[in-house]
Amino acid sequence: MDSLIPPLSPQEREETQPEAPKKREGERTADELQRLRALLFQRELGQLRDIEARLNDPALHAKDISRVLAEAIALRAGKDERLSRALQPTVESIFRSSVRQNRSDLATTLFPLMGPAIRKSIAETFHTMLQSLNKALEMAFSWKGLRWRFEALRTGKSFAEVVLLHTLVYRVEQVFLIHAETGLLIGHVSNEGVEFQDADLVSGMLTAVQDFVKDCFASRSEESLDTLQMGERTLMVEKGTQLVLACVLRGTPPAAFRGTLRDTLELIELEAAEALENFQGDTSFFTPLLRYLNDCLVSRYVDDNAPLPWPVKCLPVLLLLLIAGGVGFVWWQERAFSHVLDDLRRTPGVVVTEAAGGYIKGWRVTALRDPLSRNPAEILDKADIPGLRYSLSLVPFTSLEPDMVTARLRKALDAPGSARLRFEGDTLYLEGSASLGWILATTDKALALPGVERVDSTQIRDPRTERLRQLIDAVQSTRVEFPLGKDAPVPEEREKLTRAVDNLAELASLANQMDLSATLLIYGHADPTGTEKRNYELSEARATTLASMLYSRGVAMPITTYGFGAQYAVGQAAGGEADAKASQQRSRRIELKVHLTFLGKSLMSF
Repeated sequence: MDSLIPPLSPQEREETQPEAPKKREGERTADELQRLRALLFQRELGQLRDIEARLNDPALHAKDISRVLAEAIALRAGKDERLSRALQPTVESIFRSSVRQNRSDLATTLFPLMGPAIRKSIAETFHTMLQSLNKALEMAFSWKGLRWRFEALRTGKSFAEVVLLHTLVYRVEQVFLIHAETGLLIGHVSNEGVEFQDADLVSGMLTAVQDFVKDCFASRSEESLDTLQMGERTLMVEKGTQLVLACVLRGTPPAAFRGTLRDTLELIELEAAEALENFQGDTSFFTPLLRYLNDCLVSRYVDDNAPLPWPVKCLPVLLLLLIAGGVGFVWWQERAFSHVLDDLRRTPGVVVTEAAGGYIKGWRVTALRDPLSRNPAEILDKADIPGLRYSLSLVPFTSLEPDMVTARLRKALDAPGSARLRFEGDTLYLEGSASLGWILATTDKALALPGVERVDSTQIRDPRTERLRQLIDAVQSTRVEFPLGKDAPVPEEREKLTRAVDNLAELASLANQMDLSATLLIYGHADPTGTEKRNYELSEARATTLASMLYSRGVAMPITTYGFGAQYAVGQAAGGEADAKASQQRSRRIELKVHLTFLGKSLMSF
């Protein structure tokens, strides 16, 4: 604590020391002075110790500041905005951090305040919407509404404007709240759908007009402009002690409306008394009070409370029934079209690759179609679905379905009524009866068609085939013999030629009926007697002679002759000279062969 007592200066020390002679009387040491000082300043020294401890202890500083912090903030906030500007960053940071960390707590805290406001806003919105709907329904389904539509067409005005002229009693379109002394715009609200200019500009012009009227016409300073007519609109002004409330309205309001404006203005001035007292141009304090201005945006129409006619009352029910019926109709149409698509998919030769869209937009169908299948457009057109709209895109292809292969075979083969076609697996079975030419042609055509791998013709016959075979056997069994060294047959053999001619004529006619071409082959032979050259010439001459004889007797069939000499002579039997002569006689002969062709193709057997 010695450090808290300032030491004595040398001059003071000389003044306080007694003279030399007095030191002898009562000499005082430094310790005695210290004890004397402690006795004299004990209370002050304790206070100094307390002050030093308080200055050195931060906890005591905080405790002391807490006693006066509230009063200090209140005093400083009333002087200027420096405290608000200083605390704003800190408060914003704290608020953001609190929102990030405790969102649920913040929502729980604000819900009791925001919930009722949100519900009220939604309820007012629905109420306004229902009022507008009721008014629109009344105007649309009444004789009055039809007359007004005709008037709108006749005058060139919009229907909404005509309705407004006939039904509007009055409507407040805009409300301005202005500071009376400075002319600053504090707040502005407008009715829905109202077009307006810059609110600050309107406020300034209104203040200028008031000053002009007051300077030119007012006899007392407290008098001011309270009503101004501008065509269909009226400007109504209500002046308070510090604020001015101006309303732009259309129509004629009731006399009590000015009292409503006055009450609203007094309520705002009462709640904002302190802010108006210290008003420096900051209008943020008045933002919550603008809700009172919305109460001034009122509208009144003719027969606002008139009951709706019963057709209008029934209209919502009819609309719901119409919507439900439309939805049900569309659902039914789409179900019906899905069944049609199923039928289309089951149609042989049709493959649906895409079916998109719907009843409202129309269907888009893409399919592969065999040319022999049923046309999908016919199936869709016969679906009996009212209002069906579709676009059909078909891509040709060859179907290998059994029904399509059978249809393709019937069209290509042109089977006679007595013939039956049956297709199973990859084999075509021919059954019944048909001409041999058709059977042969069908075999070749069928194998060229897609899907056919084999043709079974074992169960189909041409009834004329047996007679054709008999005639061929009869002709080919004819053997005409010649004398030794001669190329003309003996007279006894001429009867065989007559029978052969008759058989050949019938055979040629029958072959022509069966679409076959018949050629007669004549093979000439000789016995081994004579030279090989002579035998060859003799055998060839015998074949030529017989062909000439057949032509002379009316055979029209093409004939081809061949000479073989003694190459195919009949072998000699071991029976003596008589048997040898008989063998030589049988060797001097001609043989007849019938060659059948169909479209140039040789028939070895049939």
